[in-house]
Amino acid sequence: MATFISEFFKLAKMLFDSKPKDFNDLELYETKHFPFKGYKYLCWCGRCIYRTSAPGAGQLVGKDKNHENTHLRQAQDCKTWISYYLKYVWSWFIISPWFGKKGYYMNKYETEAYAKEADDSYLDRRVYKAVDMFE
Repeated sequence: MATFISEFFKLAKMLFDSKPKDFNDLELYETKHFPFKGYKYLCWCGRCIYRTSAPGAGQLVGKDKNHENTHLRQAQDCKTWISYYLKYVWSWFIISPWFGKKGYYMNKYETEAYAKEADDSYLDRRVYKAVDMFE
């Protein structure tokens, strides 16, 4: 339990330690408790959080790298981590009551990331506020 609390507070502190513009690529960050089971990675404040015990995690390549770095670009559009995460949660919140678990995939931030994860050149040509095209 102490490890969970310690990790939680380290992650919370990251919201205020940097800005999205400080990162060009996500840094890998290993934890024991995050992201919650069922998720391989979590883009969090310029880091790609992965669970120590998750099979295949710890090597951010291919589709996973494109997907998570798309979230970094989305955060850069929003200027601050808090603004990005509030908008992300709101986008999920307004959809999920009607679509349940499918609401995660219908969230406009996830829609863009999933739609472009196989395109290795997308991040080089992505336009500012591209997520708005996925509404």
